[in-house]
Amino acid sequence: MKNHYEVLGVASEATDQQIKSAYRQLARQFHPDVNAAPGAQEKFLAIKESYETLTDPEKRRRHDQALNLHGHLRRKAEEEDEAELRAARARAKARAEEEKRQAETEAKAKWQEHRARLHRLERLLAQRRLAEAEAEARAILEVDPREAKAHAAMGDLARFKGLYTEAAKHYAYAAQFDAANDQYQRSHEEMLRAAQKAPLEEIARDPGERHPGAFLVGVFVLIVAAVYTALAKENPLTPQVAPISTWTLGQWAMFLFGGITLGATLSASDLLDSPDLGGGAVGNRINPGLALSFVGVVFFWLALALYLLVGFTQRAFNASLSRFLGFVAFAAVAFALARAGVSVTAATQTLLWSGNVIIIGTMTGWFVADVVRRSLRAG
Repeated sequence: MKNHYEVLGVASEATDQQIKSAYRQLARQFHPDVNAAPGAQEKFLAIKESYETLTDPEKRRRHDQALNLHGHLRRKAEEEDEAELRAARARAKARAEEEKRQAETEAKAKWQEHRARLHRLERLLAQRRLAEAEAEARAILEVDPREAKAHAAMGDLARFKGLYTEAAKHYAYAAQFDAANDQYQRSHEEMLRAAQKAPLEEIARDPGERHPGAFLVGVFVLIVAAVYTALAKENPLTPQVAPISTWTLGQWAMFLFGGITLGATLSASDLLDSPDLGGGAVGNRINPGLALSFVGVVFFWLALALYLLVGFTQRAFNASLSRFLGFVAFAAVAFALARAGVSVTAATQTLLWSGNVIIIGTMTGWFVADVVRRSLRAG
């Protein structure tokens, strides 16, 4: 709407005299007779119209009413716009808060799911469900490549398989992403030392690095011990104990002696790793070789069956542990064959129960030989 006060440049409370004075001044400036500039005539006509309107009391009254109405409508529109703006801001704020709550809820749910997967990973490792544990660890790392516990689990799995270089790499990542966990750094250093000494993957590629002479000595001693049990004329030591009623004192001694010699020569031949390298940094940290040895003391064939079951189902055989149990089984069969010349009962009892004693000797020889090897290397 045209505002005649603004055209003349006066206030809405201006007197008639002020209006006339403003009109005369503007008329002299824009009159066509004195101002031929483009648009001057239109400006002059507008000035004249405003003057005529404001000097007529009735026209001025109607003009003032129209201005007041226009101002009221404009203020109302501005108030409505402001209210709409405030409402829009409120809606945007509410939306942002809702999105924030949803993001926090989703983040919390993801965090809880992540923690649940880590707990599941620990349980799988503790239960020796190694194939499932490896799949779970890989899935966790796909989502979060910086998850230290998943890297440590991958290190444990590589460690169990004798892949010490691979294990050292994953432990290094675990230590990097969780510097507060000293176990990861210790495991990393252990694997570096193991990889530098005799990593199984390198041994498997280069059999010439082994020392078969010591192992052949162990096999020879084992055969001599078995022959002794077949030829020695001794009375049973515990005839009243049905499972081992045919066993003699010499048998007991040869089982232990043969096992000690076997464990020591296997270790000296680099066919067995250090017995303290089978543990882990996540879940159950007990060396599986030690755990199976405890079972083997009660019934060796059960320990062997458990190892084979886990190995086949979980695709997680350990080369060193496989050799250890395999040669104990070989020794038990050798002693049983030697006792077959005495009687079927003697052979059966030897086959069933000699592994329980041989595994003790073999584990002892393994530990002793490993200590000696470390001392010689340190010297």
